[in-house]
Amino acid sequence: MLYVTTGILDNTVVAGVRPTSTVNLRITNNGLINDTVQIIGFYIDGDTKVQYVSEIITLVPEGALNRNYYANFDAFEFQFMTIQNSMAISVWGKSANNDLNPAHRVLPSELYPIPL
Repeated sequence: MLYVTTGILDNTVVAGVRPTSTVNLRITNNGLINDTVQIIGFYIDGDTKVQYVSEIITLVPEGALNRNYYANFDAFEFQFMTIQNSMAISVWGKSANNDLNPAHRVLPSELYPIPL
């Protein structure tokens, strides 16, 4: 089982615009059997994490998916839990113009483990 997080990603307004307005998740199943991933998204409201995304998805071997979520918040975080530990997960922040935001790019090796 894999349980990881992006950590809290700061998205403070710069020159009147947030660097990231949407988040694109790219997930692939690199295993030999079906695997399931739970996606949980939070935005930060003051000193409180508020859940706004909750999805459970099963992918076949070599299956892939892209998901886009609203992220026009001061800060946000995504957490992922898989059953078989065969998923490769990356997170890509995008501006209102759909340009990638390098500060909000999180590759599979950059996700933080969450102890169970």
